Amino acid sequence: NQSQPMDALQAYICAIQIDNNHSAAWTNLGILYEQNAQPSDAITCYRKALELNKSIDGEGMYDPLAKLQSRIKTLSRQSSNKNQNNAAVPLPQIDEAWRLPIPSELTTKKDSSDTERSSTPSTKPSPTKSDESSGKAEVKAEVPGHWADSICWNKNDNIKPVFNAPPSPPRRPSPVSNLEPTTPSIKVLSREDAFSKILKDICITTNQPVFVIKGLSKVLGLDLSLFSTRTLLNTNPDHPIEVRTQWHQPADENWEVHNSQGRRKTWHCESQRSFSTVAKYAQYQASTFKEFIQEEQEKQTVNSDMSEDIQAAKRKGPKRFTTFKMIKFGTNVDLSDQKKWGPQIAELNKMPPFCRVKSSVNMLSYTGHKILGMNTIQLYMKVPGSRTPGHQENNNMAALNLNIGPGDCEWFVVPADYWGVFHDICERKKINYLTGSWWPLLEDLQKENIPCYRFLQHSGDLVWISPGAIHWVQAKGWCNNIAWNTGLLTCDQYVTAYARYEWNKLLGVKSIVPMKHLSWNLARYAKLVDAGLVAQVRHCLEGTLSYCKETRDRLIKEGIEIKFHGREADDWTHYCEICEAEVFNILFVESRKVHCESCARSSSRDLKNFVLLEEFTVDDLTRTLKNFKAYDDVPSYEKLENFKEDISNLPPCLRDIHF
Repeated sequence: NQSQPMDALQAYICAIQIDNNHSAAWTNLGILYEQNAQPSDAITCYRKALELNKSIDGEGMYDPLAKLQSRIKTLSRQSSNKNQNNAAVPLPQIDEAWRLPIPSELTTKKDSSDTERSSTPSTKPSPTKSDESSGKAEVKAEVPGHWADSICWNKNDNIKPVFNAPPSPPRRPSPVSNLEPTTPSIKVLSREDAFSKILKDICITTNQPVFVIKGLSKVLGLDLSLFSTRTLLNTNPDHPIEVRTQWHQPADENWEVHNSQGRRKTWHCESQRSFSTVAKYAQYQASTFKEFIQEEQEKQTVNSDMSEDIQAAKRKGPKRFTTFKMIKFGTNVDLSDQKKWGPQIAELNKMPPFCRVKSSVNMLSYTGHKILGMNTIQLYMKVPGSRTPGHQENNNMAALNLNIGPGDCEWFVVPADYWGVFHDICERKKINYLTGSWWPLLEDLQKENIPCYRFLQHSGDLVWISPGAIHWVQAKGWCNNIAWNTGLLTCDQYVTAYARYEWNKLLGVKSIVPMKHLSWNLARYAKLVDAGLVAQVRHCLEGTLSYCKETRDRLIKEGIEIKFHGREADDWTHYCEICEAEVFNILFVESRKVHCESCARSSSRDLKNFVLLEEFTVDDLTRTLKNFKAYDDVPSYEKLENFKEDISNLPPCLRDIHF
């Protein structure tokens, strides 16, 4: 399609003329127009495909409806944000295209044999025969696959994540008998246990969404007081903190607070955002604790005046609505500054390699720059009732959460296979699954036959969240938590991350993990042993290199100059100013703002007023791809116990970057 748009246009028009209800052809025609920066024609085609797909008995997001609706919304948003260029376009508009003559190679005669008619269609145009009633030739054209088609993201499939269709949410898993499974708990008794390959393999290879690792901080001698409110207050009292104002509710319930017709349960999780300092939040945290102590003392005084029978009846009586209290949750405290938080960063280097913030076995250490809260430490300051709403981690990376204490946190975790079901529920409740704030109701999960792990995280407990697991958390007491992500150097982790990357792109949501840039850095610097991972990364490299070559050749043919800009190891990844998609290698810059080619051409068809910059030469990318291979002589896991030895396996350009 990209190299011969007119040929593709004629093929799709041909298919539609044969069957006006050919939804795939309408969708592909829309994609073609979108790629050629003709949003109004693309929207026309997508709307027709949407109308046709409404007759399909799909289940939630398992049909193409939401994908088509998303593309229509995205294009409409781009059209409203940009002044469309009225210059001549390279493809005829939809009305003109309908009148184009069909090439003879698409209108060959069809064999009348019943055998051939019932056989599997060939990838070549099928023979046709004349339609006597209409006088027109009946034709059949191949329609390539597109993003509206589903795809199986299995690590054993020979797929190319970059250019294949983005995945649909997984189909509903088979019903399970145990909807309240026991959360696996691992007790670490010694330093040898902590650094054993067994612990790593249990977390990485076992098909479990969550583990609670107990005793790890004790055997490693972690000084958790470095992350206490008192230490934060003494070291950096003016450090900024994001504050979420919420209603304090029971952990397994979520009520509408503002409803004139009476309260009812809901998934929507209310939260007001503001900003403060560590000092001010520490004062709030302390004041709420003092208030709690006072209230408890008053309750004891009142209870002492009651008879035991009255107290027992009060405990057994039905629960009544109380006035919900407003609370403040201190979140996203950034601990990435080496000058401010050096001791805290160094303390976590005592962790096993697969748990470290920075490690040669952590995929996120190869991004070359900070991704706040992912390859840096974030701290959370909590009072009872503080809620982290339901979510999957960014790009489905694995996550670690360490409770500093002194209070507990209550966790709810659901296996990744159910995210499609959650997506559908959120859609029905008019909540955006990816960007909205939602708190699942346990009775709804029971009705949907969704298993949910529920457990308490005590002070010193480390919670391991496997890639893609859905989770939400509520504080039971006063506590601080620290959290970060790790990207496992496995095929499953990479494919899961790339699948979410493509899904985000489809829905216009920014992926803060730049998978293309990360893939090239893995090829340059990482010593990978997983053959499946190497194959998947290679697919990405081949696809992006091919795209860079084609784009470069096309731009040069148009007489557009591309200036070499280069890239330093610690430069930030670029994202499109309009659609927020990652922009790799060829940057379309206007007024110091980077755009992808599609959004740039939506603004200016001939790219007037744009400066085009290239970060890597084609020769450099080709050489990297040629040298990329799997290794079999990497250091054993046991040899990475010492942090300095671990990061010595990172190249100097990444080793010296303080995440």
